[in-house]
Amino acid sequence: MGQVSSKAIRFAVYALLIGLSVVILATQQLRATNPHIAVLSVQDAIGPATTDYLQRSLERAQTDGAQVAILELDTPGGLLSSTRDIVRLFLQSDIPIVTFVSPENARAASAGTFIVYASHVAAMHPTSQIGAATPVQLQGSAARVQEESANSPVPDDTERSSRERDDSTAMERKITNDAIATIRNLAERYGRNADWAEQAVRDAATLTAREAVDQNVVELMVSNINDLVSSLHGRSVLLGDTEVSLETEGLAQISYAPDTRNRILGFLTNPQVAYLLLLVGIYGIIFELMSPGTLFPGITGVVSLLLAAFSLQILPISTVGLLLIVVGALMLLVELFVPSFGVIGVGGVVALTAGSLMLFDSQIPGMELPMSIILSVTFVALASVAFVVLVMARARWRTQKPSDRDVVGIEGKVVENLNPEGLVQLGNEVWPAHAHNARLITHGKRVRVVAQEGSVAFVEEIKKTEQRPARPFIRSSRS
Repeated sequence: MGQVSSKAIRFAVYALLIGLSVVILATQQLRATNPHIAVLSVQDAIGPATTDYLQRSLERAQTDGAQVAILELDTPGGLLSSTRDIVRLFLQSDIPIVTFVSPENARAASAGTFIVYASHVAAMHPTSQIGAATPVQLQGSAARVQEESANSPVPDDTERSSRERDDSTAMERKITNDAIATIRNLAERYGRNADWAEQAVRDAATLTAREAVDQNVVELMVSNINDLVSSLHGRSVLLGDTEVSLETEGLAQISYAPDTRNRILGFLTNPQVAYLLLLVGIYGIIFELMSPGTLFPGITGVVSLLLAAFSLQILPISTVGLLLIVVGALMLLVELFVPSFGVIGVGGVVALTAGSLMLFDSQIPGMELPMSIILSVTFVALASVAFVVLVMARARWRTQKPSDRDVVGIEGKVVENLNPEGLVQLGNEVWPAHAHNARLITHGKRVRVVAQEGSVAFVEEIKKTEQRPARPFIRSSRS
């Protein structure tokens, strides 16, 4: 009877849990499909992950019955391509979008200014700021041209210098004018200050929240989202070609957080992650080539390279920087197989460091690679080269005059890559050796002496499947 009662209790508990789950899901679904305010948040640099998050969130908000979407924005700027995608997304939205520059001390700089101007309603926290919308690529290119002109021994009035300045100026004007046209169109569409918008792009002008309201850059200045919702009620906005009135009173606020897919995309498109994935991929394949059959380094390297390729095709990178990183890694690999006592290795470290500095445009907000990471990678690469040089030097220092006895059949290990010449350790002695059939045998491999010419041993690699007992090495006595 007790057993039956216990089973009945368990069944009742399970049924209760299932029932509660159904009720909770039904409540959430009912709440989501009811009219509400969708609250989105962007608190970082603008990039591909931002575009994906806003697109998916706005689509879901529209499906769930949102009457208006409020975007809480705090950004230093970001990629121009992603900004254009977001502007296009806002213009094609079927629900009004309100951008609120918040929380305290927030900013809508650079790309953020374009996003504010693309919104149906713009609001700012009293302590926030907006502006500095000049495309940063232009500032970088102009600075480089000026620096090259100042440091060049060729006079400024030469044909080459003049042509370079003209090309740079033409490209700068092209991008600037395109950005100005975009933001002026947005300003005129929603009745905002187009002249100041042009100044923000051309002269990197900025405004406080109070100044932005006074100069008709934004419509509202509020301290929190609840005050914003109250101020929006009854306001008319232009949605497409239709003027609609916002009815926000009494609507619930539902937060739309990034989903797992978006978090993964944001992680992979982080320049630091992309850079480290690239290095892990390159060195994983190098280690696999050094020790064929290990599999783990090779698999890790291939997967990391594929993920890095996905990231780098989205992020703005320097092709020269990427090539320098690859060349630097290859030079470090060559140092292992063709010992140069650090000459090739140091060259590889220099190429790797230079490529790391050039890989991403540090002037684009959120796209910079921290110097601490670059210095750490450089230190590890230098330490690796120093270790290889030390091992090889130690092997040579330990080289003794080989004994005159026969060493054919004796087993040992490689202490300096045989390519095809190098060093092997037989017992406590280090012998000059030559790889049989001139095949490469890498450091640490087990070998067997198959022939001998004086003090030079000819060896072959011992395969793992071989179980042949080794001939013991007896060091000859010396008088």
